[in-house]
Order: sequence, then C-alpha cells, then structure tokens
Amino acid sequence: MALDGLSISVIRYVKDVSKMLAAPCVGIAYFLQSGGPEWKFRPYFILPNQMPGIHSLVPLPDFLWIFFVKVFLGSFTFIVGNVSITFLVNMFLSEFKSGEEWLLIGGGIIRILLLAFALFGIFFQGKYEVLAGINTFWYVACVIWGLSISFDSSGVIPPVNQPPPC
Repeated sequence: MALDGLSISVIRYVKDVSKMLAAPCVGIAYFLQSGGPEWKFRPYFILPNQMPGIHSLVPLPDFLWIFFVKVFLGSFTFIVGNVSITFLVNMFLSEFKSGEEWLLIGGGIIRILLLAFALFGIFFQGKYEVLAGINTFWYVACVIWGLSISFDSSGVIPPVNQPPPC
C-alpha cells in the first residue's frame, strides 16, 4: 500500500490537531480525576465509591474558576513535562551521532504503550477492579497524547509538496 499526497496530508493534519488537543485533554482528565469542582487536589486515583456526587451544588462562577485553575495546572504540568523530555532527548541525541534511530524506537515504544493503555482501559475497564478508579477521559487523553508524539521524521515521510512518483 503506497502513501499518496492526500494520505500524507491527512496523517499530518491528525498529528497537528492532536498536538493542539493533547495538553487540554490531559488538563480536563486531571480535573475529572481530582474530584471535579472541589478544591481538593488529589493526584492519586479515587475509587468509584469516593467520587463526589453528580448533584453536588457549586455556583457557576466557582465551578468555572476551579475548572480553569485545575485544567491550567494539569495542562501546564503536561507541557513542562513534554518540554523537559524534549530537552533531555535533544541532549542525548547531541552526544550520539546515530541517535535518530533511538529516537524513532523510543518514541514508537511510548506511542504503543499510551495507545495500548487507552485501548485496554476503554474495552476492559469493567473487567478489572484496579481500573475502576481511573476516570474514562484519561483513555481519550492517552489516545490523543499518543497520536501527538512526534519524532524527527524528515527522512521517513516525504514532504507533501513533492508529487508522487509515477
């Protein structure tokens, strides 16, 4: 199966959109996991019987304020983590001339692990009690995060501007 210009454009579009959505999705997942509109910052996973009720009454301005602060904290932590990892990878690659192969392999492994965790959680959350405390939006965030991971693919995917070979 050969990739034509349209297929490559679609792949790049999906990657670009997922790069824009990754941080907000992780922020929203943190908001949902940490109890929603409560000021309790719980980094650990909450069992379903400890989740706050849907009928908890929080005034709309307070809800929005808590929502924006928690989403900002989750997104900011995600962005700082990504920038730190990118910096460390670039340091590692500057030491080794053949580091691009390691970058492709490592990025591929991380992508596989994120997508495998997401698919496993989506389809098997009800079968394993250990997954019961994880909010289901984490699985969506992991899919988007996995799609957003990029490596230096300058030699792997040809530029879209080039016409396909005849």
